[in-house]
Amino acid sequence: MCIEADNGLKAIELAQDCNPDIIVLDVVMPVMNGIDAAPKLKAVLPDTPIILYSLHAAFMKQKQLTELGIAAAFMKGDPLDKLLEKAHELLEK
Repeated sequence: MCIEADNGLKAIELAQDCNPDIIVLDVVMPVMNGIDAAPKLKAVLPDTPIILYSLHAAFMKQKQLTELGIAAAFMKGDPLDKLLEKAHELLEK
């Protein structure tokens, strides 16, 4: 099952209700952006991997991603097979 939220706050609410296996976030979202939502998601679902998928991913340093609880980051436009490969890897852990 795949569920989509149109903003960061809704993503947190849905994640708490649905307990997803993995979360994919964008940086730019209304109400609450992905950078603010990621640590809140990690707090309620500490074992759920988070992938950042955004035009802004290239500007994020690995240390910052780790501190936010983000396991991996991909630029929109990157080959989707790389994102899917990483998602499978994170789910196997």
